[in-house]
Formats: sequence, structure tokens, C-alpha cells
Amino acid sequence: MSHQTLSSYPQVIVAGMPRTGTESIKQALEILYGNDASAYHMTEVLNRPKHLEIWSDLAFGRRQVDQVDWKQLLKGYIATTDLPCAFYFKELTEAFPDAKVVLTVREESEWFESYCRLVVATHRFRSLRFLPPLNRFWPYAAKLNQIVFGDNALNESGPVREVVIDAYRRHNERVCQLIAPDRLLEFNVRQGWRPLCEFLELDIPESDFPHSNVGTSGPSKIISKAVFQLSSSRALIVFGIVFVLSMILLSITMRA
Repeated sequence: MSHQTLSSYPQVIVAGMPRTGTESIKQALEILYGNDASAYHMTEVLNRPKHLEIWSDLAFGRRQVDQVDWKQLLKGYIATTDLPCAFYFKELTEAFPDAKVVLTVREESEWFESYCRLVVATHRFRSLRFLPPLNRFWPYAAKLNQIVFGDNALNESGPVREVVIDAYRRHNERVCQLIAPDRLLEFNVRQGWRPLCEFLELDIPESDFPHSNVGTSGPSKIISKAVFQLSSSRALIVFGIVFVLSMILLSITMRA
């Protein structure tokens, strides 16, 4: 079959870590299910204040996982991809028992180098973290990174290779241990459409499999796009306020 009738809830849970092709598989699933299908990604957390509040409450212990209404949170999404959903794959598979699970994987050293580039790209925009909603998202992202990779994952030089790769490996092993084999597909996006479509029982599209954010510039593009979309209008407002206040202070000074 080509496109399935869209469910109100996720039919696919992508449990792979970030930088394993999560943006690519997001686009692939939206193509496969069609009809304006939308897959959940970290960008949704950035764009939806209520979602950010829920995820932040979870990360900082203000809310427990059994207090989250997963069906309400993820209603309208055909799939979940990327963090934070990948970290809560167990809870999601229990909340959506009919959903299939895809574990996106990548060679460990290659994945680590890509993860490092993402960290570097993120830190380039630290000076803008006071702008809303980055001022709320930034602390959450730092806490989530700590939860996923551990307290010792970062030092002054950047990500600690053995710590980060160990966390990556343990996450993948946990997915394979907790998810029944007939419900799970271990998938590298370089494999293209066939294994994914066979697993989901969907026809292979005529278009090429999407490969987004590839190469060394991928992480920088992700962060810069998100920062620009979220903060450009607010930056103009802040600049305007600062400009007006400066003019007022200058006028007062000249009169004194």
C-alpha cells in the first residue's frame, strides 16, 4: 500500500540518538505517510512553549514520566524522532503499543565526530541565549544532555569521547533489550528506502531517500536556522527597546 490512513497518534517511534539521521528519517516518514503527515522532532520543542514546559518539567524533576499525558502531547504526529522522545522510547512504546520502533544507528566514531560538531555549533550561539524562547530552551537542552550522556560528558575541551560513546552504546543496547525483535528495525539511513518500507509495509517511493544535514556543516545549519527563526523578531524588539532607552538616556544627559 502507498499511504496509510493517518492515525491521530504516532505509528513509528524512532529511538535513535541525535546525529544518526533523525532529520532524514523524519522527512522520509512524512513522505511515506503523506497527507500532510508530521513527525515529532526537537524542533517541535523549540517552537511550542507548552511542549518545552512539559519536557523541562521532566528534565528538572518537576514532573514524573507517569504524569505525562503522552497521547495529548503527541496527538497529530505520525511518528517521533530525535531527542527528547528517543530518550523516553520505553514510555512511548507503552503509551502507543501498536507503534513500530526504528533504531537509527551510525558507526560510533563517525557519530561522535558529528555529535562534537553539533556541540560546537550550539556554543557559537551562546551570546543569544538571553533571548526568549532560547532563555528557556538553553537550560533545558543542557540538562537533557547531562541526563542522556552523564555528568562527565563535557569538559573544558568539549565532549569526552569515551563517556559519550559509552552512553550512545548503552542507549542502543537498551533499545534492543527492551523492544521485541518483531517490533524493531535497526536502520542506517544510508540503506535507503527498502528496509524501512518493508518493515513498515509501505510502498517504496519513486523519489530519492532524503539525506538532510549531512557533512560537516550540517549541525551549524540546524542551529543557525533554529536561532534565526526563533530569535530574529525578538532580537529586533530587544534592539528597538535598547535603542529607545539609549536615546532617552542621551536626551537626559544632554539636558543635565
